[in-house]
Amino acid sequence: MVFKAENLVVQGKCFFPGKMELKTIQGLKNLISTYMAKKHFQPDDFTNIFEPDKYLSMNYTSQVPLHPYLSLRIKKFLGLTGQAEFKSAQYFHSLIKYRDDLPFNVTVSIIPGKAFKRNGFIIAVRSEPTLFQKICQLGWNPNFIFSGPSGLFTYSKVIEKNVQFIEEFFFGIGARVLEAPKAKNEYEFEPSPTPTIEEMEKAGFADIATIIKGGRAKIERGDIEDGITDLRASLEQFARSIVKRVGKKPAGSIKANLKTLSEMGYFDDKFIKLVSIILDNWLHKVVHDRYKMKYLDAKFLYSLIEDFEYFLLQKIVYRKG
Repeated sequence: MVFKAENLVVQGKCFFPGKMELKTIQGLKNLISTYMAKKHFQPDDFTNIFEPDKYLSMNYTSQVPLHPYLSLRIKKFLGLTGQAEFKSAQYFHSLIKYRDDLPFNVTVSIIPGKAFKRNGFIIAVRSEPTLFQKICQLGWNPNFIFSGPSGLFTYSKVIEKNVQFIEEFFFGIGARVLEAPKAKNEYEFEPSPTPTIEEMEKAGFADIATIIKGGRAKIERGDIEDGITDLRASLEQFARSIVKRVGKKPAGSIKANLKTLSEMGYFDDKFIKLVSIILDNWLHKVVHDRYKMKYLDAKFLYSLIEDFEYFLLQKIVYRKG
């Protein structure tokens, strides 16, 4: 997997109706700045707010509480550090202590436009969380931060908090949602080419291979329930496609299609019983009841189904064994 700081950036768009006049633009900028001040953000440049015909993009930074550590205060008291060095060290120390999920840098851009059959302003909002700044300013390694299940939870928590912030911004200024806030980029995850995926693509089942890869990617970034849903969809579609390829009419369920293949002598009924246990006790609970499966359990289940799909390929398409 490759993790990038940009994966943490959340952005969305809303629409604010109004006449294309300088008075309206100034009023909108004042409304935005007042809202952001209440949320403890300050503009990087105050002139952006008071010139309606210029600077339609405004940048706000969270007012991070400054926490100079004891040794730094002692150095300053003894005159062992200058004012600039003191402020810099104080800032970075405070940044480290600030919550990872909180929005840190917010950019609001106002674009005259039309939506919902009305003239007005399209407002684009970009939120960079504190963790984004820690990666960029402190050199933290995102691949280390997001490794393992705990890292996936951290990612989801950060995204959720910044999505919530932008949604509240939209409603707070009385605007209508144009594009719901979401992460700028999902995790860049390229699954290792498993034998199942490779053989599926070679045998003309590229669409099913895509479902498998997508499901594995979802599991890796923490969307386990949706990943398992894709896993079930891949098995359902594959069983139907295999039955059709051998010249039979596909049935409406996975078990029925596997029974057709078993009756044709491709494999023993015991395999159907094994898959039925997985379908009834695991896949059904996750897909329909939204059972919360653990990360390692989900990976193990995915491997089982992939191996079974590989087994079907070898037995039926390549007629091996």
